[in-house]
Amino acid sequence: MNKKFYLSIWRWHFFAGLYVIPFFLMLCITGMVMLAAPWIDQWQYGDQLTHVVQPEPQAKPLLLEQQRGVVSEAYPDAVITEYVSPVYEDQSGLFKVISAEGHALLVFVNPYTGDILGDFKNADRWYSISDEIHGTFLMGESGDVLIEVAAGLGILLLITGLYLHWPKTGRAFKVMLLPKFIWPSIWRKASSGGKRLVWKDIHASAGFYFSAFLLFFLLTGMSWTGIWGAKIVQPYNSFPAEKSASSWQSDSEQAPAVKTHADLSTEGLKEVPWNLELTPVPVSKVMDSNTHSMTLDEVFAKAIDLGFKRTQEGAFSQSFRIALPRDDLGVYSIMAVTMNGDINNPLGDRTVHLDQYSGKVLADIGWKDYNAVAKAMAAGVAFHKGGAGWWNLIFSALVCVGILLLAVTGVVLWWKRRSAKTESLLNPPPKRPLSARSGGEKGVVILTLVTGILFPLSGVAMLLFLIVDGFLSNRVSRNEQEFDLESS
Repeated sequence: MNKKFYLSIWRWHFFAGLYVIPFFLMLCITGMVMLAAPWIDQWQYGDQLTHVVQPEPQAKPLLLEQQRGVVSEAYPDAVITEYVSPVYEDQSGLFKVISAEGHALLVFVNPYTGDILGDFKNADRWYSISDEIHGTFLMGESGDVLIEVAAGLGILLLITGLYLHWPKTGRAFKVMLLPKFIWPSIWRKASSGGKRLVWKDIHASAGFYFSAFLLFFLLTGMSWTGIWGAKIVQPYNSFPAEKSASSWQSDSEQAPAVKTHADLSTEGLKEVPWNLELTPVPVSKVMDSNTHSMTLDEVFAKAIDLGFKRTQEGAFSQSFRIALPRDDLGVYSIMAVTMNGDINNPLGDRTVHLDQYSGKVLADIGWKDYNAVAKAMAAGVAFHKGGAGWWNLIFSALVCVGILLLAVTGVVLWWKRRSAKTESLLNPPPKRPLSARSGGEKGVVILTLVTGILFPLSGVAMLLFLIVDGFLSNRVSRNEQEFDLESS
């Protein structure tokens, strides 16, 4: 083994881990909260908001325009932005509104009686709070930058970790596949002796089994970051406005209230397909002052004609949403997408825009219209958010647990390695010149450089580490000189 190269890579792995681990812990915990959103939402809203009693077996719900009118009357200063159809007959209707104070409210309506069952502030949902922490650490753009750096350095951790722990012999490979901690006698001996061997085996095995999934979650998660996602990848993979819409821009000097698809999302949440967020929304053509908008019921019927179908029982197999026009130039937008959990198959993603006056289809955007990267992101993000079905929820939760295990065992390894003799809090691996000799060692260096280039913020962080590390003392203590790689 090239001991100098090993120690150099370990040093990079060590310092990258110090920065990344707090973010991994946060991302996994908030991620699991968001995976459990359907159950948490149900608990937060309560049955009194979400369930209704059908007056009689053959009772029909009120017209949607009547329900819309009830909401308008109850919230006269609010703007109704979206209607979400009930999936089941005993489920309340849901209108999303923006209050006079600018807050997004979820208003629940009994579709049979028209009674307002209550409302719930979107910002108070555990999902919304977790999503805000997950994306910005409650620090706005600064937090987004810090998380993007952590994601890029997380990839560096994978590369260096696989090199450090990759088995060199057949026996070592068996230990990685079936770590020693399953052997009770060794576990008791190692635990009683304060050895790091058991924790190292757990850390190495968890990294081996979960590295590919961690890489997937890091890449799909970075699609929403402010630099790599919004500035580098997303703009070149957005749906081209000129492809199928006949009226993306207005001839009027008046600017529409909703300019891009991102404006259709609720209070910062990601509810529209990733590749449509930057794409402008088409506008309606105002004929004259006597022109009237379509009713919500007419739009609903149009959605059924366009293929947003019912089941045989009369309820919708999966939900879809209708975003309402917010001004004279606005359009009705019918959406059923995996990004928001409306459906669980990204191949069924569909966003349709209707002229609010004529009902003309201005744009009908689906999976077939996405480019290769957009398709990969639509499928990847759906999997990332556990939106592909119950099995996906379980699998994503298990991956979160695995990443938590990686983070926790990494902290334990650092804590156990601290030297009582030097009284150092960090006690990183000793500094050595980076000297790559073999093909594998050169491959690690190349992958690290590529990571720094592909993810600029992480590349800047690596350069800063090199500069700061260059000023650190090159003196190596006797303890470091006698460092034993096997016990590391």
